[in-house]
Amino acid sequence: MADPIVFDCGGSTRIKRIELTGFGDMSDLLNVQDLTGTPTSSTLPGTGWLPPVATGSQETVKPGATAFTGLTIMFQDAAGIPFIIGTPGAPFVIPVTTLTNGFLIVSNLGQNVRGDFVAVAGANPNLIITVFSPTDDPIIAAKQQRIDQPPRRRRRRYVIDNAGPIKTITLNDHTPAAVTVYDSTLCEGPPATVPLVSPGVIGPTGGPVTAIAGLPLYVSAMIF
Repeated sequence: MADPIVFDCGGSTRIKRIELTGFGDMSDLLNVQDLTGTPTSSTLPGTGWLPPVATGSQETVKPGATAFTGLTIMFQDAAGIPFIIGTPGAPFVIPVTTLTNGFLIVSNLGQNVRGDFVAVAGANPNLIITVFSPTDDPIIAAKQQRIDQPPRRRRRRYVIDNAGPIKTITLNDHTPAAVTVYDSTLCEGPPATVPLVSPGVIGPTGGPVTAIAGLPLYVSAMIF
């Protein structure tokens, strides 16, 4: 499979590219500038919907010899119980081929991340990652760590410091085919309610059928 890219929240929204070798460098995400609508000269070709006025940054990620194939989404409810978004009896993977208009991750405090898959002649499609906000400039920091197990590989992650927890994840946003597969908006209360998800959530074998009321502790979306 292609090198995975993880979008998750650990207090702030984070983006990580996990490579077997290398750093997972996505340094263009640090270059925050004006992104006015789309498509315009200020956005990369293939970028999906953006607000008329926004600031942010963009990174083009090449999958390499193996194409991106799927998106998986999971979360831990307010009690820490893990759930995966999917359909019983079917693989819990959303095929990239169905994301013809990309996906949009909306975080608290007005920060957003979208992904668009862009065809490349003679090569596997690239993924354009766009971090943006129509209200406040994204504040993005790069952090690096080293894995102890030989070979001592390095990992780099990009943190949107002024983004809160992930609020919604929508596939093919701003199209008739748009579907929100994760929505924790009502979990913030009052009153606190469970996440609104589609097509469904599956808990651990023998565990609870649905998530408990309250804001989930963690959510993750991974492209691979």
